[in-house]
Amino acid sequence: MSVRNRRLLFIVVFFLISAAWISAYPSSVRFPVPENYEVRFRYRDLIFGPRNEILDFGQIVESQSGFEATVSMQILSQNDSFYLVFTNEEEGEYPLYSSGSYVIKRDYENGNFTQIKVFIRSEPGSFVRIHPAGKRSTMDVYLFDRLLYRQVVLPMPIERIALEPFSRIVELSNSQVAWELLSPLSQRPGDGAVQAMVESLRTEIVHLADSDDGAMDLDGVYRYIDTLAIKPTGGLNCSGFSKWVVDGLYQKKTGLLLSIESLKEKHIGFRGNAWSENYEDDRDPYFGLDWSRNLATMMLSLNTGRDAGPEDADVRSVPFFEYIEDVGYRAADLELVLYFLSRTEPGTVYIGSVNRDFGVDPVLKQHVHIALFFPYFDGDGIFRIAVMERNRETSMQSIEDRYSGDHIHLVRVSVSDGYSPPTLNFTND
Repeated sequence: MSVRNRRLLFIVVFFLISAAWISAYPSSVRFPVPENYEVRFRYRDLIFGPRNEILDFGQIVESQSGFEATVSMQILSQNDSFYLVFTNEEEGEYPLYSSGSYVIKRDYENGNFTQIKVFIRSEPGSFVRIHPAGKRSTMDVYLFDRLLYRQVVLPMPIERIALEPFSRIVELSNSQVAWELLSPLSQRPGDGAVQAMVESLRTEIVHLADSDDGAMDLDGVYRYIDTLAIKPTGGLNCSGFSKWVVDGLYQKKTGLLLSIESLKEKHIGFRGNAWSENYEDDRDPYFGLDWSRNLATMMLSLNTGRDAGPEDADVRSVPFFEYIEDVGYRAADLELVLYFLSRTEPGTVYIGSVNRDFGVDPVLKQHVHIALFFPYFDGDGIFRIAVMERNRETSMQSIEDRYSGDHIHLVRVSVSDGYSPPTLNFTND
């Protein structure tokens, strides 16, 4: 008997003995992805077969006794590899990246297993990638195209992993991977409140006028933020827009709007240094940070009934990411930062202050722009982030394109059902 046949016989015997145990494997960690190990085991001869016997297989759709969804199985060839693809059904279709789908990669020349890719969410950037490492394997874990875990050791050869349920992989790596932070979620009441707030804002945001320096004051009058002089033509800048959004929350509880003057308060003792103090009057390098903190802490004080300090609403701790004091998080990481925040803080929106190089003679790190982020899980459990800034809705891609090398400081604001934006006065006439 050849080495390949002995190896195949061993694997087949092992799984025949343990098939029932696999189907009911008692995992203490649940990671809800559709399984397709029944079909993979059924086609084990193809998975381990020689290239010349399987490349003409084509495609077939199979049902599973333990699961409702059917599975598409096909063989693909590209460059110096061929792939055995087991794709889970989603709404009558078989997208390659559907949750729980397996892509087993083998070398075209020698047939060796080189990689197994399993999608852990129904989107192309969230998956695990498993590589052979002798009698063991190593696993990299990606979420939204970001590498979270590198070379997690799995005490099992890749050939066995090719036939295992994904729940077994979760169990083997549970001590190294925080699966509970990665698993999909259903919509919670807080998510619904954020989504309703977004939908309410979308109906009004199209009516807002833009201005380089403008906000609506506590009396509903448009004023220049810098001088507080009346602004006859109305209009909001990014700071005024963030105030208008938060005013909807504040007004619901108090019947009042926030004052521009109170939001301009500087907190020099909490940020900056002796060198930056020389530019407080002519450059105001921390304006966006102070303004966003004031918005958030005024809402925090209102919601809790206690006086909140300037930094009490800051987002200072997120798994996997480093917070820089008074600077925030890398804009390139913001989507994933907001994902982890949304998992643990449903019903929260975030005001972001962009920190980047600005000006000349000297160039300073300044807080130059404010954006609002609305993360939530929708009714299908899909994670979404609405982004609004300067009187319009943009996107996370737009934020990353403009600020990829910069940082964004976040403060949190709790929301509740029934949000209504403040009534618009189109001018001061």
